[in-house]
Amino acid sequence: MSLHYPKPHHNHAAEYQCSGIPYVTSSNGADSLGVAPLKVNFPYVTRWVQVFNLDAAGQQDLRVGFTENGVNGNPADNAHYLIVPAGSSSPRLEIKCKEIYLRSDSGTTSFSLAAGLTNVSKSQFPTLTGSDGVGGVG
Repeated sequence: MSLHYPKPHHNHAAEYQCSGIPYVTSSNGADSLGVAPLKVNFPYVTRWVQVFNLDAAGQQDLRVGFTENGVNGNPADNAHYLIVPAGSSSPRLEIKCKEIYLRSDSGTTSFSLAAGLTNVSKSQFPTLTGSDGVGGVG
């Protein structure tokens, strides 16, 4: 008789049916986000994510993506990121991921990020990269 029960993994539907474990991180004036991408590593796979661009002056848009190459891409070349305009927020994105990349378009801006986490270990989630066989991600 085996005692090796299956572990939750990224296709385990029950993990995404219940409420997420809260996760929040923010920047302030001292560590504002610039044009170099910032990688946010989640402790577990997310159930949902929401990003808030705190640029009150309304001048700096925020790029949000799932790979460093994605947020560094040129808009003319079909870059793989979404834009959160200054002073606004993304909708609640029902996405599972283990990391997210943030980058300001041309200057510095502050941000807040909220997420609901599952009990799925990051090791049970695939790497999102165009070179790892996952097409269309960047």
